[in-house]
Amino acid sequence: MAPFLHLIKNEHMKLFKRPRIWIMIGIMGIMNLIVSIFFMFLFKGIEFSFWDYIQVSSYLLM
Repeated sequence: MAPFLHLIKNEHMKLFKRPRIWIMIGIMGIMNLIVSIFFMFLFKGIEFSFWDYIQVSSYLLM
C-alpha cells in the first residue's frame, strides 16, 4: 500500500508544479464569485447570506 501512496504523492507533485493547474483553480474561484454576485442581484428580495450564494454557485460549477 505504501508504494501506491508514493505514486499518488508523486503525481500530485507533478500536477501542482505546473502553472496551468493554478490558473484553472483561479478561474474556477473567480467564476464562483461572479455567479454568487449574479445570484445576489437576481434574488434581491429573498434573504440569503453571501455564503448561501457561494454554496449555490459551487453546485453550478460541478
